[in-house]
Amino acid sequence: MRSRKTAGMLAAMDVRIAQGLRQHFERFAERLQAGERRLGFKLAFNAPAVQANLGIPYPLLAGLTHSTLQQDQGGKYTLTGGNPTLVEAEVAVFLGADIPANAEPAAVVQAIAAMAPAIEVVERDRAPETELVEVLTEGVFHRRVVIGSQQPYALEGTPAALLRNGVSLGDVDAAQGTGDAVKLLLHAAMLLEAVGQGLRKGDMVILGAMVAPVAAAANERYEVRLGSCTPADLTFV
Repeated sequence: MRSRKTAGMLAAMDVRIAQGLRQHFERFAERLQAGERRLGFKLAFNAPAVQANLGIPYPLLAGLTHSTLQQDQGGKYTLTGGNPTLVEAEVAVFLGADIPANAEPAAVVQAIAAMAPAIEVVERDRAPETELVEVLTEGVFHRRVVIGSQQPYALEGTPAALLRNGVSLGDVDAAQGTGDAVKLLLHAAMLLEAVGQGLRKGDMVILGAMVAPVAAAANERYEVRLGSCTPADLTFV
């Protein structure tokens, strides 16, 4: 049963968001039924300036399967030479319990089993300002995710950085760069419940870019560092 708050969100949802999320998760369900393995979710459009430009009131999200998870550290990604390809430095959290939309903040913290650095590769093949439904349906530009090693969840005071060929492109406190992870997860849980989905034990959630995304270039190696974790690492060719 949907909570009153979630039902209100659904009723008030921008028609573009409602249509795009509904279509995306219909396709997501079909992919799982066809044999793809559920990985979790990505949060997108976290920056207030981006939300203002799109005319949306909050971050959005998309489902992920293992088909885009880079299995080998130090792996390679082949650029297509077409649409702009961007590198996003993110925090991945791993859930050890379900997070219902009406969960208390303390319960959300307890549900986070671990965190890790993540690289998300996105390919901007549409203009979200004019094609938001299509962008959401397709999965918000997602192409690949690379995960470093895990450590216990503790964002506050944990240093994070995005590096290219060993040179930092941005250093940040992980909590400041990500924002309030508990609020983000509760928001994701409400959006998912509104479209008949949910955050489940075993899900991985990438929480959005900590620093400004950078354009990927061939023969360059990118790393995302987070505390004492082994970095997420990807080379573009």
